Amino acid sequence: MKTLRIAALAVVGGAIASANATWYFSEAAFVAAIAPGYYLETFAGWTYGSPLNGSQLTWSAPGANGYGWDASAAGGLWSNPDALSTNSAFDPVTITMTGSTATAFGARLANSDINGTLINGTVTLDIAGIGLQSMATGGGEQFIGWVGGGAITSATMSADDPGVNSWVNIDNVYTGVVPEPATMLALGLGSAVVALRRRVRK
Repeated sequence: MKTLRIAALAVVGGAIASANATWYFSEAAFVAAIAPGYYLETFAGWTYGSPLNGSQLTWSAPGANGYGWDASAAGGLWSNPDALSTNSAFDPVTITMTGSTATAFGARLANSDINGTLINGTVTLDIAGIGLQSMATGGGEQFIGWVGGGAITSATMSADDPGVNSWVNIDNVYTGVVPEPATMLALGLGSAVVALRRRVRK
């Protein structure tokens, strides 16, 4: 069974945005902003306490398209239905990149109780070297993603609900890269040509 640990985790909100680097809060918009060939981990088939039952401090994702990562939590990792969680309340999960350089990272985050049920609270994503972004969950999942130009070495996710023990619930973890400028230009020119053709046909 999950163990209780009473602790406080400071949650700081922040956002950085520019033409090539920004936070995303829409999963669809995030996917549209990254290059094809990203790795998506959905934890398909995971159930409560299986395959992770708190005795594992680390878990290595299968990886795809050259991207891979290791997840770790000081108090052990735990499986929620189709999601990664922790064995100890308020324990953050850190994902450390092990494969190709990633410049984009995102995930669906939620608060959960000791039974894995989603509850109200705040979730935080901390991209190493970039900063923190926090969101209220409202009892459901919230997507938070970062797309930038620099290499992402690690990302830390946590959940907190003051006065209530909380376990972070992590699903749909994306690792990938920002499209090359030439690719973006080609996409833009293609859209312009389509728009021009549509105008001509009218």
